[in-house]
Amino acid sequence: MTSQVIECRSLTQAYEDNLVELHNRLTKWRKQLYNERCFGPQEYTWKQCQLKKLDALIVKTESAILDGDHIDIYITEMLGIKYSSMMRY
Repeated sequence: MTSQVIECRSLTQAYEDNLVELHNRLTKWRKQLYNERCFGPQEYTWKQCQLKKLDALIVKTESAILDGDHIDIYITEMLGIKYSSMMRY
């Protein structure tokens, strides 16, 4: 019988993995919102505003990945869900 060594990831590695996954979700949601149809000029303007907000979250996440800045992943993801929805609330 052979023994296996289980490697434990550090908190830093887990955080970095979560940042990459967050970035993937944000870019996917932005693409989906971009492809949503608009049925009037007000809806189009609102959607463009939401896209800019999503772009800012993506830039913030990329900065955290590249520069090591710390962001709250939970809050950033909740904002991404809010901004990517065509529901106004």
